[in-house]
Amino acid sequence: MNKLMMTLAFATLMGSATMAQDTKGDGAQKPQQLTEQMTTRLKLNDDQKAKVSDINTRYANDLNAARKARKESNTAGDHQTTTDDRAALRSATEKKNAELKQVLTPEQMTEWQKMQSEMRAKAKERMEERHEKNQTKTAE
Repeated sequence: MNKLMMTLAFATLMGSATMAQDTKGDGAQKPQQLTEQMTTRLKLNDDQKAKVSDINTRYANDLNAARKARKESNTAGDHQTTTDDRAALRSATEKKNAELKQVLTPEQMTEWQKMQSEMRAKAKERMEERHEKNQTKTAE
């Protein structure tokens, strides 16, 4: 019995790690993955899951469009500042959270805010690792 539990726990962790690593590509999978993570961690019911999925997909599409526009403007020589990028991202996040607040319970919203903090910390860590890696390459 103990061996079975350990095997199931390992399989679950490996599945989660694989899902977390699969973030490259066109971004079409990200809103679905986020919805699944939110469903599990926030214990969403079916109605909430459908609404959250719609919100995640809509905002992912908006952010992808903004990234594409930024990339095109940078290519054309009209560089958008990091401050502009951050302001746009902050605004989109605030709008998304306002919509989520209408769907989630107060407890779920608190847990969602914890999830966001964790995701930001992980993103910052990845960015610092990339920065260090680039500095190492430059130094060589």
